[in-house]
Amino acid sequence: MSRNFRILILNDGNKGNFIQSCGIAQNFPSSKIDVLKIELKGLKYKLPKRKGKYPLLLKFLNLFCYLRFFKTGILFLKLYSKKIKEKMNKNYDFIISTGSLLSPVNILLSKKLNAYSIQIMVPDGVPLSLFDFLIVPYHDYIRLKNKGRNVITTLGSPNMIDEKMKEEAIKKIPEWVKKKIRKKIISVLIGGNDQNYKISLKWIENFKRGIEKMKNKFQFYLTTSRRTDEKVVSFIIENFKNDEDILFIEIPDISNVSIYPSILFLSDVILVTEDSINMISEAASTGKRVIILGVERKTDKKLIFDYTIEKFVEKGYSEYIPYDKVIDLSDIVEEVLKKKYKKLNEAKICVQKILQNIN
Repeated sequence: MSRNFRILILNDGNKGNFIQSCGIAQNFPSSKIDVLKIELKGLKYKLPKRKGKYPLLLKFLNLFCYLRFFKTGILFLKLYSKKIKEKMNKNYDFIISTGSLLSPVNILLSKKLNAYSIQIMVPDGVPLSLFDFLIVPYHDYIRLKNKGRNVITTLGSPNMIDEKMKEEAIKKIPEWVKKKIRKKIISVLIGGNDQNYKISLKWIENFKRGIEKMKNKFQFYLTTSRRTDEKVVSFIIENFKNDEDILFIEIPDISNVSIYPSILFLSDVILVTEDSINMISEAASTGKRVIILGVERKTDKKLIFDYTIEKFVEKGYSEYIPYDKVIDLSDIVEEVLKKKYKKLNEAKICVQKILQNIN
């Protein structure tokens, strides 16, 4: 196969999924990357224990793949979308998708174009053996019943953070932010509520007490996610907005300026809540000192994600603070500053394994 790879990324509109696909794609040498944004329209249905709704069309595409009716599925896609039909007239070496939504489209296009299919995360409804490469995070790998030869396991999530991004990202930080820097920087990445975790007012109050003890040495950058509870967001704005030791507060859909992930590269320590493997992976990919912060749980049982976090600590990518120790944050930060941590590079390792298998 030529070293000048042509890659097609299937984009379902989910930013997190798209970043993972781009992270893999950009690590192929001498690659030309195209992006095909696909929105599956029509009636929708719900899956048990899943948020959101899925297009009914997905069930038909999954069925075509499950029954190996590839020609029928390809014809269906041609009739359904002009954009997809146009891509069928081009040549690609790899087709990449993340999540369940576009996984059957990946299979059908790959069959039509004789391209390698790369699927990130375990999809629902299609045989996993149909993908040439299945990139699976550790917490999903544990639950996989059939661990095929096409499976590549990652500790966290592939992303776009690397040395090339670092150079460009630092340039994007506004000068007025840089001028405010007087001390070492701690970046704080706060997630939100889901079926397993809860970030409450009590948690953010304890966290505030924890960082109050460090203001003599540090300034802080805080960002929340779209899942962060409105009461927690309001608390952050009310209590940190006029604090001179808070370098910048970034709230999705509210802040006019975004300096994430650029600010991570200037940080001495990154604090990230345990509810998001994506955020933990991005933090660890910078090679900075990373502390994963425990939050409240909705169950007393050990979560599947706990095994991943244990691996992050065991392999030297981060430290972990349980929920009841967040108030003692300052002591742990002092210890962390004395250590060095490994840099996570999931996407590069995945691509190396893929290339080894095709050459």
